[in-house]
Amino acid sequence: MLHNISLPKLLERRDLLGAFAFAVAAISGKLSATRFMGEVFPPWLLEVRLWTTIVAVILLLPFARLIDWNRWNSFSFCGVFVLIVYLILRAPFGAADLTARKVVDLIYLIILCYLAVIVASDAARYKICGATVLIVSGALFLLALTGVAANPELNGLGWAAVGGPLTFYRLEFLGFSCALWMILHNKCHLAFGSMLLGVFLFATLASLSKAAYGAAAIAILVLTAGLIAQRNWRTLTMLVTISIFVFLGWHEFLASKFYMRANTAFASQQTAPTESDLAQIEKRYQLVVPSNKTKSALHEPGITESEKGAAAGHFLAPGFSFSTEFRWCVLDDQNGGEKARVTCHERTLIDQSQRLFFLFKALEQPTLFGHGIANFRVLALNPGAGYRLEQYNYPHNIILELLYDSGIVGVGLLVVALVFALAGFFRFVGREPALLAIGGFGLFMFISALAGGDFYDFRLFWLVALMWSTYAGAWSQDALLMQATNKEHLA
Repeated sequence: MLHNISLPKLLERRDLLGAFAFAVAAISGKLSATRFMGEVFPPWLLEVRLWTTIVAVILLLPFARLIDWNRWNSFSFCGVFVLIVYLILRAPFGAADLTARKVVDLIYLIILCYLAVIVASDAARYKICGATVLIVSGALFLLALTGVAANPELNGLGWAAVGGPLTFYRLEFLGFSCALWMILHNKCHLAFGSMLLGVFLFATLASLSKAAYGAAAIAILVLTAGLIAQRNWRTLTMLVTISIFVFLGWHEFLASKFYMRANTAFASQQTAPTESDLAQIEKRYQLVVPSNKTKSALHEPGITESEKGAAAGHFLAPGFSFSTEFRWCVLDDQNGGEKARVTCHERTLIDQSQRLFFLFKALEQPTLFGHGIANFRVLALNPGAGYRLEQYNYPHNIILELLYDSGIVGVGLLVVALVFALAGFFRFVGREPALLAIGGFGLFMFISALAGGDFYDFRLFWLVALMWSTYAGAWSQDALLMQATNKEHLA
């Protein structure tokens, strides 16, 4: 245990620095310092995860021989490993311009999964990760509270310090789960733990994300039911009391902004472009009426290749038309500019948001092996952003993403990996009550992943599952060994 290690030995343990580097790599996502040195170095070279992953590999890999493998973390690791390997092997077939980036993300993920098992094999490393999460989550809370790192263009009225709203609210709820873990383990004073729970829960809701709000509410209800089943009345009373106060405080100070944001988004998608909007759209993207002259404009003699490229970049594709009868349009450009088409959606009850269009897009022509990694692409005129053309490279739903990119096989492997990750949890949560906190975070991650982020953004679920399965497996083995020792003494 960490408190049993003397300070000199603690300073000598380089693996603890490796655990810290691993935690930073896991929670930093694709955060890059391009804002400061983007003109000097390429963006991938400035990513935080690159250098922290390198440091973690160097410092932790020598301890790989000490991994506490058990059937639970073995099954969990094999499940996610097979899924990632399948996605990597699928990538060369039907590759798109963003496929290479997806493959890089998958390589990062498989390295982080292996490092997670190494980290969780030692209690001190495990605690260093938890402390890192609490510190980073607290720092992001303070940055968002003070407005130092606020970005209104990124998340409107909601809190989203540094890494964006999705990263922000997931880290804040991870901090909430770590605080609950400490309380269930009696590792902190009750008043301090209660304060952390309130702060991180409020910060999660302050992101004003509908996905975060729904996922947090469901997770807290499940945690409440779990604490009732455990008959842990003290923690139950504290959790319910804090949750009620936080939700009431959120409703008093931020609910109006939340409803305003939701209503604005909904209303904008129910409104057709005005004539002034159309004028700006046509000016910005040069949408044209179909004609033979337009279609052959880029192929006239005398036009150089550079001029053709420049002209083509100013057109969505030759021969587009646009109508004021519809509220927003989507460019379907799978097969190149000549075959691209604009699909305009009428005001129907079944199609009242771009997310529903993503659903139909992801479900079109489902195949066994999918359409190819990073092949999902929708160019949409976003009515909530002045009808700016925006490109969506994933459907904001992890299941639909895998179904479209990797087919029925990919979704099947995802289900198997999820089953392996959850099997150990249900096996040990009755014996180790503190696992309930980790289960709450896993549920939060899964629900929010149905409405935001891509497969790499789901990484914290896999990493946390591997770490608690390693921890729980080791705890179970120690318990069995202790029972055997007691039986020998009694004999």
